[in-house]
Amino acid sequence: MPACYMSWDEEAFIVDVNYCLYRLNEDTGQVISLGRNTCRQIIQQEGALWSAIDPGHWPAVEGVTCNIEVVATSATHCLYNIPVRIGTTNWSLRCGRLYSRYLNETNLEQESTSEYINYGVWEGYDDNTDVPNRNNLPLAQLAGQEFRLLYPVDNAAASGRTTYESSDSLTIYRVLKVEEQALSPGTYYLDYDIIDIFHRRYELERIEFYWDGENFTYPEDLNWEGTVALSTSSDGSQP
Repeated sequence: MPACYMSWDEEAFIVDVNYCLYRLNEDTGQVISLGRNTCRQIIQQEGALWSAIDPGHWPAVEGVTCNIEVVATSATHCLYNIPVRIGTTNWSLRCGRLYSRYLNETNLEQESTSEYINYGVWEGYDDNTDVPNRNNLPLAQLAGQEFRLLYPVDNAAASGRTTYESSDSLTIYRVLKVEEQALSPGTYYLDYDIIDIFHRRYELERIEFYWDGENFTYPEDLNWEGTVALSTSSDGSQP
């Protein structure tokens, strides 16, 4: 899997590197988002290598692959939102994860623990004021209700309004099982985005690959290599 390599000079301006995963829905022909996850950073003598932790696996809720968005990270913890629809209202299932983000050349065999903990559901931002809603509900209060996982359709070139595809109906339990599982075979797309110290986002070129359940296959003409210059001032100008 192509990784994102940074020299130490560039690394000094980086706050975060994430990878975004997309899947082609063969039935609808739409490309849907599976979300954004944080990269693992491997410290090397000459720089840092940021890469997808395990691109052949992705988080799933009760055995169904979900869309998941990283909200905040530290060296050992990560907070996520998973979009769901309960009745006619969109919510975010909030969960945390314990993992090892930073490795070096002496502990490359260290594995992520992949422990996900549910924190309930959050209603998100108010549509009128764009202020975070205070509606947070524990799963126990919703146990027995039906919900669907939501997948944003990748329509960046459209009007900007988000449309979704949804999973089959699932049942809310007092504790929902969130764990990583192998992706189903199919066509996927991956890109990296870099967040610098001024919270500007740099998106690298998206690549396509086919996953057969065990191996990745890339187009023969794939030449995924390039350079992104990180500006050293908040307005993007060079010193």
